[in-house]
Amino acid sequence: MKKFILLGGYMNKKNVYLKRYLLVLLLVIGAVLPFQWACTGSSNPYVLSVPTYTYNFPPTPTPQYAKPPMGLWVVGSFAGSLMDYNNGSGPSTLVNTLFVLSVNQNAETTDGVTLITPGGSIPASYLFTLNFGTYSMAEYAAYTQYSYVPNGAYSMSVSTSIGTATASMNAPGAISFEATGASVTATYAGNYDSGVVTRIYPSAVTTYVSPNSSIGSPFVYPLTAYSSPSFPATFGTAYSAAITDSSVAGGAAGSAFVGTEISTKYFTR
Repeated sequence: MKKFILLGGYMNKKNVYLKRYLLVLLLVIGAVLPFQWACTGSSNPYVLSVPTYTYNFPPTPTPQYAKPPMGLWVVGSFAGSLMDYNNGSGPSTLVNTLFVLSVNQNAETTDGVTLITPGGSIPASYLFTLNFGTYSMAEYAAYTQYSYVPNGAYSMSVSTSIGTATASMNAPGAISFEATGASVTATYAGNYDSGVVTRIYPSAVTTYVSPNSSIGSPFVYPLTAYSSPSFPATFGTAYSAAITDSSVAGGAAGSAFVGTEISTKYFTR
């Protein structure tokens, strides 16, 4: 059988495709769901949807920002992602850091944007401007990979031409799945925890998407999440523990600080 070498290990062809699928699923669920909650929840009327997308492969993010208020509006997020695509061989890890901000409804490209982690400060650099005609926003991101520490102290500092916005939290996470994927627990749950199950083989399809409210921890996936026309079948199961903190000092209404841990694992049932 033809072999491929990825991440220092051997996988057959089916698992190569599985890894790619789970990586996209992990990135979207880990980076998108908590950010969407922060920007579309009742505490934030300024973003219509961030983003709207389909759960089936490939996901299609489509940001649709509404006009923010005057002042310093910011949504800052950090996410730690774990992907165990070989059911026990050990996860691959990835962190994502993203800030979207507007100063008096305009983008600024030279602001000082920093995420402070248990391991030190992570500066975020200007990425691009989202221009909506009568208003604009700037995106800042950090590509530095750092350790995501569940229950660790994280904070953000955003310095602009009109002032500074700050917020802090203890990160959610420490996620563990039951051996068959039937249930999941986050030692440090958030205020918006979510889950998705996708059957990858046979016939790839999303079999479960949690409702637009926190499912909490521990959580038992419904039996229908692992439905299949034949068995054995392979599934990618994701769980996200997320905290959205709307008490941003110096931030305009609708500002938020979002911390997330997302774990995605491969199960054969």
